[in-house]
Amino acid sequence: MNQIRARQVAGVTFVVTSALAFSSVAWVYFGMLLVDKPLPLLTAVMAGLSDWYFWALFTVPVFWLGMRFKVDRNTWPRAFALHLAAGAAVSMLELLILTTFRHFFYHNPWNPPAASFGDAYLREVLRSFHFALIIYCLIVAAAHAFSYYRDLREREGEAGRLRVRNAELSASLARSQLDCLRAQLQPHFLFNSLNAISAAVRERR
Repeated sequence: MNQIRARQVAGVTFVVTSALAFSSVAWVYFGMLLVDKPLPLLTAVMAGLSDWYFWALFTVPVFWLGMRFKVDRNTWPRAFALHLAAGAAVSMLELLILTTFRHFFYHNPWNPPAASFGDAYLREVLRSFHFALIIYCLIVAAAHAFSYYRDLREREGEAGRLRVRNAELSASLARSQLDCLRAQLQPHFLFNSLNAISAAVRERR
């Protein structure tokens, strides 16, 4: 994936991540208010933003994996196994980063932290691993969709170039035929044709 495309993916990722993250902030903040367990706004921000922006760090490399190893008719067993392993590894790593952040920097008065980091990580994995794996699959699916769209545009462009080339060849053939007709109408051609006809008549006499 070239540098320009990586920047485009990063830009789209930032916009989508920001929309999801701040909607999560609103969900956490107002949701806790509705159940009479209010959170400080900063706590809600840290809870809502952290998971989504940590995933944003992995989006470009995961998108590259989706572009590089497509699940198609011929390669799906190998690509499926690779993405299953990569999805599990990326999900575990993202949850490790999230657990580290929440264990040392995040405090929710209504949800006491685990006794140890290992317990906190295990709880996070049991609670969120399937969700993290779904996010990985969605990023790979987006990469597949982009790849197929790009291939379609390239085929359409090639078909357009072939149509233009065919039109140029047809126009060139038409010009050649017209030049041939013009040559046949030249005076010397008519004179030669008349001589040939006259000679054929004399021979038959």
